[in-house]
Amino acid sequence: MTINRRKLGIGAAGALVAASILPRPAIAQSQPIRIGWLVALTGPISASAAGHHRGTILGAETINAAGGVKGRRIEIVTQDTQGDPSKAVGGAQRMIADKVDALWGPTSSGESLAITALVAKAKMPNIHPCVIDSLIEPLRYPNAFRSAPSNAQWDEAVRHYCRSVLKTKRVALFGDTSAYGVNAVNDSARSFVTDGMEIADKASIDPTQTDLLADLRRARESGAEAVVLWSNSVGLVSRLLNARAAVS
Repeated sequence: MTINRRKLGIGAAGALVAASILPRPAIAQSQPIRIGWLVALTGPISASAAGHHRGTILGAETINAAGGVKGRRIEIVTQDTQGDPSKAVGGAQRMIADKVDALWGPTSSGESLAITALVAKAKMPNIHPCVIDSLIEPLRYPNAFRSAPSNAQWDEAVRHYCRSVLKTKRVALFGDTSAYGVNAVNDSARSFVTDGMEIADKASIDPTQTDLLADLRRARESGAEAVVLWSNSVGLVSRLLNARAAVS
């Protein structure tokens, strides 16, 4: 098709805009919108990721049952990352090569830290529920968006509770051994100290560790008045709560 710029009253730059608003081929309008979904269906953080997965599938089914998005169905292309950053990278590379329209996930900050630059280089839209602050940088990663509060916001709420509600002066900071756990503990420690509180104990715990009694007893002996745990592992959180109940 030839576009008569003078007749349309536009310049060379405007020709591209005009072309973009012309009707698209019917085949493009009928193709599904393919969303790559990186999720830890198995592994140590799969308990929390399972909820994300059910919600994602339900959301796609609900939209499709209502006619899709402007007549286009949502197709979810799922990749199990097992909570492993290296597998998340492999999954993201496959999604990029497969030319999905956008990427949803991963569900942990450690995995997202591993893929964010890769996805940004591919100029692929990426939405995730991860909270590490550095994952969202408008200039470096203009196509990255989060659907959850940032870790700084969570940390502020935790510090407020410890300081103003519990009236604690000394806290123990625990995190799992993932990139998220390590980053969150270090960031939280700096914030607590800035707020005038003392870090009595700080430790990284393997999310598969079954016995946490020794960690809690060490925290108690250090003079900690509260324990703050940063982890994506629901199992680790549950075991910590059970161990806390057993510490006398």
